[in-house]
Order: sequence, then structure tokens, then C-alpha cells
Amino acid sequence: MDADVVVIGAGAAGSSTAWHLAQRGRDVVLLERFARGHAWGSSHGATRIFRVAYRDPLYSRLATESIPMWRALERASG
Repeated sequence: MDADVVVIGAGAAGSSTAWHLAQRGRDVVLLERFARGHAWGSSHGATRIFRVAYRDPLYSRLATESIPMWRALERASG
């Protein structure tokens, strides 16, 4: 199998990265070590928290700007 990009880890960051790359027309393979719905990652469970308080203002800005993109992913994935 050929792909433009291989993303390792299908947690929140990896899944978002793969989704955005695919939306841009890239051929993406997303690899995950554990089964879907496992409890060993930082993104398991039914609730989420957005952390936007960081020492570096760049990270605070990026985190805040990412919230609408997470909401778009929620809508697209159901």
C-alpha cells in the first residue's frame, strides 16, 4: 500500500491530523496500537476539556483557535 502520509497514533491529535490531511487531498494511513474505544489513551471517555492556559501565549492562541476545528470534526464524524 502506498500513501502520502502515515500518522502513528489515532488519539485526538493523530486523528485530527489524519482527518485534516485527508481533507486536503492527501492519501493518509492512520495506525493505532489498541482497539477502538480503549481506555489507555488521554482521549478516552465521554467528556473533553480544552486547556487554553499555557505559559507561552502562542500555545494559548493555538489551543483557542483549534476549538472550532474540533467542533467541525465532531459534526463530520457524528
